[in-house]
Order: sequence, then structure tokens, then C-alpha cells
Amino acid sequence: MRNTVNYNIDLDCTRLPPAPHVLIKLIDLCHKTEVSIEELEAIIEKDTALCTKVISISNSAAYSQWNDVRELKRVLVVLGTKTIKSIALTSAVHQFFSQFSKELGETLGSIWLDALICAHLCRHLANLTSYEYPDEAHLAGLIHQLGQLVLLTNEPDRYQSIMATVSDQNALLYKEEERYGVNSADLAADIVERWGVDSFLSDSVRYQHKPADLLQDTHPLVKLTNLASQLCNRLNHTNKKYLVEDHFFGLNQSIIDNLVLEATKAAVADAKGFGIEVDEDHTIPRANIDDEAIRIELARKVRQIALLEGVQQHISDLDDVTDMMQLFSKNLEMLFGLSSAMFFFPDNEQTVITGIASHSKNLPANGSYTIKLKSRRSLVSEAALSKQILYSHEQDTFEELPIIDRQIMAALMTPELLCLPLINDEKLIGVIAIGCNQEQGERFTADNELLLHFASIVADSFARQQQISHEYKQQLEQKQMEIDIQTRKIIHEVNNPLTIINNYLEILSMDMEKDSDNKQHLETIKAEVDRVGKILLQLKDEQAQEMIGDHPLVDVNELINKLIPLFKPTFYKLNHIHSQLELDATLPEISTDQNKLKQIITNLVKNAAEALPEKGTITIKTKALVIANGQQYIEISVADNGPGVPDEILQRLFAPVQSTKGANHSGLGLTIVNKLVAELKGLISYSTADSGGAEFIILLPRIVS
Repeated sequence: MRNTVNYNIDLDCTRLPPAPHVLIKLIDLCHKTEVSIEELEAIIEKDTALCTKVISISNSAAYSQWNDVRELKRVLVVLGTKTIKSIALTSAVHQFFSQFSKELGETLGSIWLDALICAHLCRHLANLTSYEYPDEAHLAGLIHQLGQLVLLTNEPDRYQSIMATVSDQNALLYKEEERYGVNSADLAADIVERWGVDSFLSDSVRYQHKPADLLQDTHPLVKLTNLASQLCNRLNHTNKKYLVEDHFFGLNQSIIDNLVLEATKAAVADAKGFGIEVDEDHTIPRANIDDEAIRIELARKVRQIALLEGVQQHISDLDDVTDMMQLFSKNLEMLFGLSSAMFFFPDNEQTVITGIASHSKNLPANGSYTIKLKSRRSLVSEAALSKQILYSHEQDTFEELPIIDRQIMAALMTPELLCLPLINDEKLIGVIAIGCNQEQGERFTADNELLLHFASIVADSFARQQQISHEYKQQLEQKQMEIDIQTRKIIHEVNNPLTIINNYLEILSMDMEKDSDNKQHLETIKAEVDRVGKILLQLKDEQAQEMIGDHPLVDVNELINKLIPLFKPTFYKLNHIHSQLELDATLPEISTDQNKLKQIITNLVKNAAEALPEKGTITIKTKALVIANGQQYIEISVADNGPGVPDEILQRLFAPVQSTKGANHSGLGLTIVNKLVAELKGLISYSTADSGGAEFIILLPRIVS
């Protein structure tokens, strides 16, 4: 906001400096996971610059001209906490880069403290005289020196010089008119008028220095502001004796002295509550609100805020849990100097919580730590259940820390453990187990608002990721339903030609000699057509599938050896593909569905062959025993030396997608493989092969009887 009145110089009224101590309190408050309007009001109502900024914005076009300042709380509700936080951060940056000197800090301190004394005095007078809006009276007192604050901000050295050369208020007003073309009272009134508020606020500050006999029939707010301003004016009293008579409300000198004393005590208490040192030896107490130490602290806060904002911006680009954990681990170190952390997440039933490290060095041999979500099991579970930060050195739940906590500390390579719960909408999202030393632990348990704000960002991010994952799963289920419906239609149509083909194969077989090679080929074709029919029947009635363990034993190596001759004249022929088999001779026969296993291997080989350039190689390997998650499996891998899977496909590797191989391909090959592997109670994974191509690894239960 720039002034439009014909002043002698151009005055900027937009960058008024709040007291840095007040700013820091407000910033810390904004970092709380839950902050009330009452808490915000208790801070903002004690600073002229912050109040001015808040009311100015609330009455801008963006907020439809709120037009009422009788209650600051209602103004803050209109703005909301995000806008208030933005005001605090902008003010902090401006304050950090503004002019600094000890003398200026003292002058600003005097104006800030005088404004606070006047605000308390106006409220006391409003209550004493039964004025209907004490909050409005408080605001009038708080902004009564708004014009002086603007002049001091625009010309610090010049205006301080003017203030030092005058002995009474009228002389100061005259000097202001002479230099700026406007006095500080009229300047403040002009600013308030631009707010467009329905109030006598503007008149109350414009006429604060006028003689009482000119104000006898004015609005009560104008009168009480005039009286309070006269009583608080440093130029109007000596030796703590306030020589201003009350010509408005009939208050005697004793009552006036008590009112001023109570208002002064309240303002001094407010100042000390913000950590501002007050010199009470003077006629009116003095305060220095700006020094190098507080600026360094303000700079630290601004840096932390910038980093936190950066976390929120960067995390929006991530949807992988591992990437998110790595980012949060880095920010724990940048923000707090905490370099070692482990993330614990609960299961869907919230009965256990499992720890995952963002890097392998902190993992145990079995890959994770799992703790039951019950009381007195671990410091981690206690933090999850209580939803409070817990610190190993100061906790009182355990006489001796459980072994699992000691193991976590050993993995994090730190002497102490700080457990930070992640909560989103009252729901437990997880716990960050943070390694720390004693000094760090004590510091963060004593002053943890920023850490809690960080935890809130982390919890919100993981909750968002879980929601996206859930929605994606629902989309896959919907897609699968559509596929199933379409599959049933296709099955119905395909069965008829398959029956005809089978009949003609039978006729051809009967016409051929019993031992001829062609008859053997026909038998192979007939067997494969029969297998296609069985696959179609399985797709048609999935609920009729047989359970694993009810199947006969299958020699997997033999099955692969029989499939290779079928691939050579089909998948391999077009691009002259070669096969390489590395089959484990000790591989036992396993109980599994042979037809499904054939389909799995066939689809993987077909996919690899279609992706390979001419004279590429497909390598099929088997392994007799693999332990995963404490269970025994056999392993089958299909690898190629092609270009591998593109990054954009990797994110949804096993989901139904638009095929990249042309119009004759459905894009369902890997989806079907994934589904069949799941039906066999197996596992499937993808990695980059040693040759640089794609490698799919299938683990099937090692059921040997």
C-alpha cells in the first residue's frame, strides 16, 4: 500500500517492523500441529505492525471487505492460519534485511512498549466506562503511534533526530508537518481510513492529541483513546506522575494513577513473556526490541521455515515410500542435525509396527524390525500408542529399555533414541525412531515445536501416498473386473472353433500311420489345444481353482526342456532368438499346477522374444532352494540381453497397460503372469539382468510331497 495523499515525500506503509521477539513466538506457534485462533490472537494483539498488516489484508478485495475490526478474533478467522503464517514469514524476511542499529532498536522498543501500555489502558478505560467493544478500544491504543512507526521506518536516522530535538508533543507534530507534509496522528488516521472499516478508529487516532474541550460530544472511542494517549505520552509527565486530568469520564487522579500502573505492569509482563528485556528505572519503562542476537535467531527460524517449505514442495513429486524416507532422512539431518533414522509403519489392523531403514546399513539380518503394538513392549510402540515424543534417557515407562530398543539404537549407531510419532487426522501413520546423543535428545524434548511440525509434514505425506496407493489398487480392481467380463465373452466365442480344430486334428491323426513323425506333431498340437481349453475353463470359473498341494508333482526342469522345442519354430524363429538353459540339477519335483506354470514361462519367454533384437539371447535358470521371508521356494528366472523395461513402464509393470509392441498385442501379458504366480502362492520380481536386459524372477513354494 502506497499513500495517495499529497505528502512531501513518498512513504511506504507496507513494511512496518514487528518486534522480532513477537515474530519468533508467532512463527513457533504456526509450527504447532494444532493452533487455535485464541493463541494467535494473544500474540498478534500485542504488536502494532502485525495488527496493522492483518487488518489491512482482511479488508482487501480478496476478503470481500470484512469492514469490522471490533473483534480481532473474527478478523483472524476470516484470514485463516495459512495467511497468518504467510504474514509472519514475510515480516520475518523483511525484518532480517532491514536497517539495524542499537539506537534504532531502542526507539522502536519505546514505541512498541508505549503502544502496548496504551492498548491495555484503553481496554481498562473501556471496561471501566462500560464501552461496548473493549477489543476495539485495545486496537485503538495499539495503533495510536502507527504514524510514528511509519515515519521511523521510512527515515530512521532523520526521524530519530527530530524526536530527540523536541520537548513536547505539539513541537513534534509541527516538526513532522514541516518535514513530511503530514503529522503522525493524521498519517495513522489516513492509513486506517484506507481500510474502509465501519469504526471510529480513524478519528480516535487523528484526534488523540486534541484538547479535551474540543471532544466533549464525540464518540466514546475517540475520548478514551485521547485520554489514554495523553497518559502514555512520554512528553507529558515526569517522575511517574501523570499530570493529565480526565475531562471525559470523571476519574480522579488516584484512579488514573492505578489505571496507568496496571496497564504498565501488564505491558511489562507481556514484554518479558516474549523474552524482551525491560528497563523499569525510567519514568516510563524502556525496551530494546532489536539486537544482533535476536536477528541471528530470526535468521535461523527463517532458514528452518525455508527448508520445511522445500520439503513440502519436493515431497509432492514423490510417490515411492523408499524415496520419501530418503528425502525425510536428509531433511532430518539438514534441519536438526539428526543423521540416523528408521521408519516404522503399522499393518492394516494396527496390531504390529515394522521398521524400515532408508538405507541398508541400519537393517538387521532378516530385513526389518517388527514390534507388537502393545503397551510396555518397546519405546517405539509406546510412542505410537501415546502419540507423544518419547526420549530414551528421560522415559519413565521402563526401568531398563527392552532389548529390541537397544538393538535399534545399535543399528542406528547412537547412544540414545528419540521416537517421533506420525499422526494424521488422529490416525497413526507411523513412528520415526531417530538416533541421537543426550544433548540432542534433551534439546528436542524441551523445544519440540519445529520437530512436531516436521512430523506433521511427514505424516501428511505418507497418508497421501497411502491414499494414492489405495485409489490405484481400486482402479486396478475395476480394470480387472472389466478384463474378467471381456475374458468371459472371448472364452465363450473361442471354445467353438477350438472344438472344431480338435475334431479335425483327430480325423487327420486317424489317417496317418501310427509311428510317423507327423502324427507325433499332431499329438503335440492336440495336447496344446487341450491345454488352451483348460486355461479358458480356469479363467471362466476362477472360484473352482484347485488349492496348492492338491496338484501332482511337477519336474520343472523337464517342463522347461519340453517347452523349448515349441518356442523355436514360433517365438524364436522371426528374429533368430537363441536359448540358454542353466537348470539346477538338484531341483526337486514340486507340487504345483503344471498348466499354469507352462503359461507363466510361455508368457515370459514370448515377452522377452518380442522385445529382443535379431539374434538376441534368452536365458532360463532354475535354483533348487531360496529362502524368502522365512519360507522355502524354488526359483525360475527368465532373462534377456535386450534393452530392458522403460522407466515409464516400471511404475506399473504388472498393471494392464497399453502395449508398446503394436496393435496385435493386448498389454496384458505380465498382468496375467502376475495373477497366475499369485494363484500359485508364489512371488514375482523384476531386476536388470547382468546383460543389461530384463530379468523376471519367479519364486514358487518348495512343496515336495
